[in-house]
Amino acid sequence: MKGSDYELLNEAQREAVFAPIDRPVLVVAGAGSGKTKVLTLRVAFLVKQLGIPENRILAVTFTNKAAKEMKERLENLINTKNLNVGTFHSFALRIITENLGRFTIYDEEDSKSLLKEICEGTDYKNEVKAIKNAISRYKNTGEVPDWIPKGVFFSILEEYQRRLERSGALDFDDILVKANEILNYEKIRKKYSQKLFYILVDEYQDTNPLQHNILVKIAGDPDHRRVFVVGDEDQAIYSFRGADYRIFLNFRRDFPNPILIKLEKNYRSTQKILDLANNLIRHNVDRRDKVLYSERKEGPDPIYKTFFEDREEAEWIAYEIKLNFKPDDVMILYRANYMSRVLEQALISRGIPYKVVGDVGFFQRKEVKDLLAFLRFSLNRRDILSLKRALGILEGIGKRTVEKVIDVLIKGGDWRILNLGKEQRVALEGFFSLIEEISDLKPKHALRRVVEFLNYYQILEKYDPEKYHERKGNVEELFRMAEEYEDTNEFLYQVSLLSSSDEEGSGVSLMTVHSAKGLEREVVFVVGLEEGIFPHSKALEEGKIEEERRLCYVAITRAKTYLYLTSVKNRGNYVDLKPSRFLREMGIIKSENKEGFKKGDRVRHERYGIGVVVDVGLDTIKIMFRNEVKTFVKNKVRIEKL
Repeated sequence: MKGSDYELLNEAQREAVFAPIDRPVLVVAGAGSGKTKVLTLRVAFLVKQLGIPENRILAVTFTNKAAKEMKERLENLINTKNLNVGTFHSFALRIITENLGRFTIYDEEDSKSLLKEICEGTDYKNEVKAIKNAISRYKNTGEVPDWIPKGVFFSILEEYQRRLERSGALDFDDILVKANEILNYEKIRKKYSQKLFYILVDEYQDTNPLQHNILVKIAGDPDHRRVFVVGDEDQAIYSFRGADYRIFLNFRRDFPNPILIKLEKNYRSTQKILDLANNLIRHNVDRRDKVLYSERKEGPDPIYKTFFEDREEAEWIAYEIKLNFKPDDVMILYRANYMSRVLEQALISRGIPYKVVGDVGFFQRKEVKDLLAFLRFSLNRRDILSLKRALGILEGIGKRTVEKVIDVLIKGGDWRILNLGKEQRVALEGFFSLIEEISDLKPKHALRRVVEFLNYYQILEKYDPEKYHERKGNVEELFRMAEEYEDTNEFLYQVSLLSSSDEEGSGVSLMTVHSAKGLEREVVFVVGLEEGIFPHSKALEEGKIEEERRLCYVAITRAKTYLYLTSVKNRGNYVDLKPSRFLREMGIIKSENKEGFKKGDRVRHERYGIGVVVDVGLDTIKIMFRNEVKTFVKNKVRIEKL
């Protein structure tokens, strides 16, 4: 490791990188505080200065993009490619394959297709997406949905798992479930515990119970506990995916006596932006105290604008961008996807290029899934879902024929016994001959052979002429990816683990705040700061205001130099909207001087934080903070009504 690599570290970063390895380390890393640098230099320190073999170190991140970035940085630092760097899912999949062999991995769309078949003819045939989400949440957290009878839910789940097992498949959530089950065997658990001398985890606030359990099983023994986790509860925004930030807050429960290090120096934003972020997030109770600061003391003041309606808001934003900024430097963030439409129209009218981030991912596109189905079935002849998709593309093969073929194969029979027409027999002979052929080919050759066999470009042009060139380009991009792999199994497993497409286009970036995590831009517009919109009305009803506040915190800390905040009185069908409470909490809108507090009011005290009024006397007011009641003199106490 070069001296210059760590000489530029600040004091807190240096403390983290060179922390002792005989105690757990918990790094609370604020937005833009250089946590990736700390993680990578920590690994380099372990390998280069302490002599720990790189294959005995495991570094876990939450996205493939982050894993790739970390691995590239590490390779530059310590000049080795023999590193265990990946996502929780990729590591869990490794545990499965090393102990149970290979499975086909069903992605989100595969799982929905299977559930659609199961729910067909039931009262829940139109609730497939909701059922898939409920199953996912149940597997990750044990939470049973309350909107569907328990008996019905578990009946669907049982049939879903039965069909997965029949096809030799696992869904994405099963990867974590199965890995946990394997680690319940003491001999196997000890094998990984002894093999992995040191474990590092990024974005630890986004872990779910299954992921956390994997870490505890491998590194939770008193003679191990060599773990280094990095996270920030103030950026925990994925509870809808099953993430539980309380795991991060309660780290010392499973890993006693940790070294706690706070990274509070921000290298991204100006101090003026950070002041708003700090003002906002201190209204949350369930957090560690942390105040971000920056050496960029100067910079433009954040701008707040309010408008009569959303069209006016969008037109002003487009005008401001056109007049002052390069489109690539700009990000527009909103709470919900539907809010992008008027923004897109305004950008188009000004001739400003843009991209909507978070659309259908590359590997979810029809043409990509069509071709991958052939490769999947060639390697796993029990994969009924892939077989069904592949047969559905063949000319002359209808739905009833597909069902007959599948029914025979499930029963262990030969499709040739079926009473079929000449055209159908020829098509099926060709198909199964192709499957045998491509099973021995490299992925790039297998894909090209499938396209050739199907005359697939002609199919694309025939059924979707308007998007033919776009879809053909997707097929060619799949070819390019396949060229990087020698083994089709390896290629398909990587495809299954990849998240939504991360390709960067050009122009203004439009996206929800959830999609913006980990990104930054010189200029950020946060739109729709109205009560019921942001914070969202559903979150207010469910008492999840703190996560909404964290979401807003994430939004404003994406900005480097220019931050714009907007609200409107009327947004579509929503009228007479009030500015978001977050604007007041940031200090953008001044708090009203309110008197006449009553029992049940939520208030904030500068020292004790957020509390609830439990009693109001003539001269005194009693407030419950956490589990402690404080009594104040009314005309002297400095509290703010929330």
